[in-house]
Amino acid sequence: MLKTWIKRLAKVAAGAALACVVAELFLVLFYPQERQTPLFDATDTFPLALRKNVDGLHVSTEFDVRYRTNSHRLRDPERPLKKPDGTFRILVLGDSLTFGSGVDDADTFARQLETKLNARRDGRPPRVEVINAACASWGTADHVVFLDHLGLKFEPDVVLMAFHDDDPKDSRLSPFFRLGDDGALVEREYTPRGTSTLKKALDAVPVYAWLSQHSHLFSALRLRLVQFVKDRRAGEKQKTDILAAKKRPPAVWPERDWKLAEALVARAKSTCQAAGARLLLLHAPFPRYNRAVEARIVAIAESLGIPHLELIDRLERAGHATAYFPINRHLTPEGNAIVAEALVEFLDANAAAPR
Repeated sequence: MLKTWIKRLAKVAAGAALACVVAELFLVLFYPQERQTPLFDATDTFPLALRKNVDGLHVSTEFDVRYRTNSHRLRDPERPLKKPDGTFRILVLGDSLTFGSGVDDADTFARQLETKLNARRDGRPPRVEVINAACASWGTADHVVFLDHLGLKFEPDVVLMAFHDDDPKDSRLSPFFRLGDDGALVEREYTPRGTSTLKKALDAVPVYAWLSQHSHLFSALRLRLVQFVKDRRAGEKQKTDILAAKKRPPAVWPERDWKLAEALVARAKSTCQAAGARLLLLHAPFPRYNRAVEARIVAIAESLGIPHLELIDRLERAGHATAYFPINRHLTPEGNAIVAEALVEFLDANAAAPR
């Protein structure tokens, strides 16, 4: 009886293995999947943050790149919190466009900016460090919290905040702040959710990361599971935002969202000033350019007296095929180079970096 059951289980296992192999081959040949090393986690400070000390891959039909993070959960070389003598630091905040989805570490505009600024100094002090503190899905609310908890401990001379088209929505959905009835910024009490039991269980499986990087079938199933969990956790308002974003230009958000965004930028400015750092704004747009959003970001910057850089004209002249991946919709290495070059001119114009 036991032998019979063992044989049956063996047949089932063999059939399942064969089905997986066939499905894997089918996806490889006809529907290649995007594969990525697990990159995100929850912490006591943020519901979504980069993992520490990751050395992983992100592979798609458009690119094959490597992401490395440090012990501070940043896509950046390991650096001490205390600024070394003879160093000028620029801290860059943003979401996945600034993080550099789809490009190698050296090709992000933060790293290209650092290279350009140091090359022209030819070894003369001070040396410039550009710290990439961006994380996918972060908005202005996350940037404010990051500055309070870690960012300003790096003793930056300049904080460059990249404002993205969906930041007003991201800030509204964040657990950190809300706009009071009187229009003032109100801090919410954030309760850490921590890493889910499912994610902890998966992380404990030795082959999980390997399968995420290399298996098309596993990646397809994993990403759909992640999306299912996100949809279950999302409130009705967030689901409405997601649907609306597919039918209209991105970031056409309600007036209250923009008021919250302006209050958060004002908070970031005062926080930076108190720490002796200078805040600058950068609009890093999605490829479906929205001039109304650009105008609103300019209005916020000018009302608060913050120097700002707009990139739509430069990126539009280069063309979408050059500046953005058509599927991934993030900046290509060439697009990142355009941003880095614009930032050199912007920093010089505002006397915000050593020459």
